Amino acid sequence: MRKLLILSAIVLVFLVGSFWIQEALDQSSQELLKQVAAVMELTAAGDWSGAVLAFQNLFDHWFTLQEWWALVTDHEEIDEISRAMHKVSALLANQDLAAVQAELSALTYLIGHIPQKERLTLTTLF
Repeated sequence: MRKLLILSAIVLVFLVGSFWIQEALDQSSQELLKQVAAVMELTAAGDWSGAVLAFQNLFDHWFTLQEWWALVTDHEEIDEISRAMHKVSALLANQDLAAVQAELSALTYLIGHIPQKERLTLTTLF
């Protein structure tokens, strides 16, 4: 009986932790995606200085989140997002609208799919 209680407690802690991590990933990715969308809108409007400022805020936010995300997701995914961030930075400096929009779209995908990929499902368990 004691072993069953201990095992049940371990499973409960695992499930609660998984749901907490998933909620934190969902929330942080939504915040990042809002910032990416703001940069896209500013570049589409031709407000390059505003876009650079908004992107700097996005980059700073990502810099604080990436260490935490690295604990719960694949490092290659983190590297892809960081690589895309650096590309966007260079493209913003050149004011290349088409390339910036394309890279921001890729960044949107990269950020958006991580919470889905890390969701606790039977597929991710096995």
